[in-house]
Amino acid sequence: MSELTPDQVVIIGLVASGLVILLRLAANKLGWNWLKGKFILTIVLSVVTLILAVIFAPPQLPAIGDDFWAFLSQLIGVLSAYNGFANLIYNLLLSKVADALADWFASR
Repeated sequence: MSELTPDQVVIIGLVASGLVILLRLAANKLGWNWLKGKFILTIVLSVVTLILAVIFAPPQLPAIGDDFWAFLSQLIGVLSAYNGFANLIYNLLLSKVADALADWFASR
């Protein structure tokens, strides 16, 4: 779960292309300027990132046992590693989408 396979990178690229198309349609229909409304872009990318992270590597959550603190410690360890993986996906997705949107808005 520490690095992306070439297939996953291709899937992220395809998802980024689809997001760019949808965001361009939203910009045309709603008059949305992504430079002023980066919060919307962040929310959309975060949700898509979490969905992709779960699809690529479903989290292996620890079993709840008698010792709550041991469970909590294991859960924090799993979630922190999972957060790093999701962050990797987010950064790749953000770079692809932001570059494409910046080029498109600059040409308008």
